[in-house]
Amino acid sequence: MMMALVLLAAPARAMNLRPTFARPSPFNAAAWMSVLASRGDGGGGDGSANGGGGGSGGGGGAGGGDDDCHLPPIGWPLAVPLLHALNKGMLCASVDPALRDLTMRLTDVGFLGMLGGLAALASFSGSGIALYGLQRAIVQVALGHMLLESLVNGLLLPHFRDPEKGAHTRTLRPEMWLHHAFAIVAFSAVLLQRCYLPQAVLLTATECTCALPPSFQEARKAKRATGALSATLSTLLLAAFAGRCAVSLAVIAPTTPSAIAALRELLAGRAAQPAYAAAQGVVWACAVGLGTLNALWFSKILQGAVKIKARGRQKKVTAA
Repeated sequence: MMMALVLLAAPARAMNLRPTFARPSPFNAAAWMSVLASRGDGGGGDGSANGGGGGSGGGGGAGGGDDDCHLPPIGWPLAVPLLHALNKGMLCASVDPALRDLTMRLTDVGFLGMLGGLAALASFSGSGIALYGLQRAIVQVALGHMLLESLVNGLLLPHFRDPEKGAHTRTLRPEMWLHHAFAIVAFSAVLLQRCYLPQAVLLTATECTCALPPSFQEARKAKRATGALSATLSTLLLAAFAGRCAVSLAVIAPTTPSAIAALRELLAGRAAQPAYAAAQGVVWACAVGLGTLNALWFSKILQGAVKIKARGRQKKVTAA
């Protein structure tokens, strides 16, 4: 009997199989992590088998498990956005100045689209997928990209000018500066104090929709934003930013009680870990700011879609 059990267990060990009841299913993993973090029942972990680290008294134990406490807040993953920034700089310096702005946006769309997809897999896959263990690395890459995009896109590239035509690269819009500021502050607090890590990864997953706004803008520039293409892009934009608003709400709502409680304890001087409590409040406030921006962009897209539809009806009436 013992020999039979050993023979049956050997294939399972070879395939590194784990019991499915140890973690939630892939379909509710993100919601489970968000609720667990807001309750403070334990850390979300960084992909280790044990997770832990949050503690029932910490108020939002979404930080990494005990296994990663010896690691620095940031590390080698920052080399990924640095390499991307160097590649982008070389491309933008090499292309025709008239194509510099488009080149910059295309390279960022490719990078953020891949990062958003990896973040989505790391959020919804559960511990059975290797990407689950890359959550801290994903947040580090996202932080590095936001910092370097602010530097390169917002400050450096707009100063490269063509002698005849002037600048061909626009700086970041005011709301994008605000978006980057919220993300940089939030991700820094997440990495420094190891709080709300799964929520930060889930917010990063929304970047998989980053190709839609520039697609619509380029279609308008080329005067192709008509007919089926315009309707398709408008529908996808509405769906994408409605999803971004839903993700923001899914992050903000479960974490509000623990964040507010942590801030109250901090202000009253009763917080056992003041820095951790402050980080919880900062991350929550930045998530609210990002959610507000998503709602603002969704309302603008909705208004634009209504105007386009009204113009189409007016043209039909005029033609008739």
